[in-house]
Amino acid sequence: MTSTTHLALPLLDAAQAQKHVTHNEALAMLDALSHLSVSARNVTTPPDAPTEGMRLLLGSGAQGAFSSHDMSIASYLGGAWAYFAPQPGWRVFVENESTLLIFNGANWIDVGATLHFVQNLSLLGVGTTASPSNPMSAKLNAALFTAKGGSEGGSGDLRFTLNKESAANTVSQLYQSNYSGRAETGLTGDDNFRVKVSPDGSSWKDSIVIDKTNGGVAFPSGGPTKIVTLASSGFYTPTAGVRFIDVALFGGGGCGGAGARVATNTAASGGGGGGGGGIARARFSAAQIGPSRAITIGGGGAGGGAQATNSTNGAAGSAGGATSFGSLLIAFGGGGGAGGQIGANSGGGAGGSHISQGGAGAGASAGAGVFGLGNGGAGAGAPTTTMPNIGGGGGGAPNGGAGGVGG
Repeated sequence: MTSTTHLALPLLDAAQAQKHVTHNEALAMLDALSHLSVSARNVTTPPDAPTEGMRLLLGSGAQGAFSSHDMSIASYLGGAWAYFAPQPGWRVFVENESTLLIFNGANWIDVGATLHFVQNLSLLGVGTTASPSNPMSAKLNAALFTAKGGSEGGSGDLRFTLNKESAANTVSQLYQSNYSGRAETGLTGDDNFRVKVSPDGSSWKDSIVIDKTNGGVAFPSGGPTKIVTLASSGFYTPTAGVRFIDVALFGGGGCGGAGARVATNTAASGGGGGGGGGIARARFSAAQIGPSRAITIGGGGAGGGAQATNSTNGAAGSAGGATSFGSLLIAFGGGGGAGGQIGANSGGGAGGSHISQGGAGAGASAGAGVFGLGNGGAGAGAPTTTMPNIGGGGGGAPNGGAGGVGG
């Protein structure tokens, strides 16, 4: 009797008697193998009370009636066991384990286990559809990567490796808002580690750059303590996230007076020196500063002009301008020095402060500083009282005498 190639179903012979027997046998075998499901697997001994239609997957070392039928499907049909040798590709569902198996030609293996060896996929989408530009895509609300522990055969460590072809290429992590880039970290265009940000996904600013050679850290857009130096008047606008601002203001220095113009062999003093600009320091909160503050930069004073006529005292220098941070803080300028005097001393300008403008030198009198500090020097006089941040100009003396020391 001939049979089919794959399921070995019996075929009817020409002029065969009782064809229904062969036909019914084939139907019973087909019923046993279609939508194949077994009660259990790795069974080696027949059960004591099998039921009609029971199907079992036999294991290695089968005994008794199951002997020599290892790996086969055993089905109880018509009061006797029928055996079906599996072919490569057969699939069977194991009911008591809710497991799907496949026969690879030698053994029955768990279909789930085959996923452990998925290789060379072209596209992989998790919760979404992957594309050639993003061949691995995932759409989810949370993801977890955890290290394989020592008890599981791992080291307990977890390291992600991102690699690029050459230094000129980019390997980075890009953070987007509505699919528009806002921040990026990694090696972008060279081998220095960068952190950069963007307001629109097209223009980018480096925030932190770590040198690949020496590990030096640079803050191209301003460091944790951002220093802004203003050399001309304008406005200061606090950057986002600022909490406090330390302000240091420098008033303009007063300028020295011109020397007296005299005839030959006539005693006269040189012009008094101008007082130094005041320095003012203070800390303000972002709330105190507000959206912005006007900045006024005080300029230095002008020197006394040269005299064109003999027997004329020198012209005085002018005071330095005040530097202000809105209405919150001010540093006044230094006073101008007196012009040189014929046969007399010339006084220096006093230093400016955060309280008042430095007094100007007038003739032989030195300019007065705030609270008697930072006075200008008088020609041939003793040194005046000194104080940090308040410096007066020195005075001039005739006949080669020593000039007064400034505050």
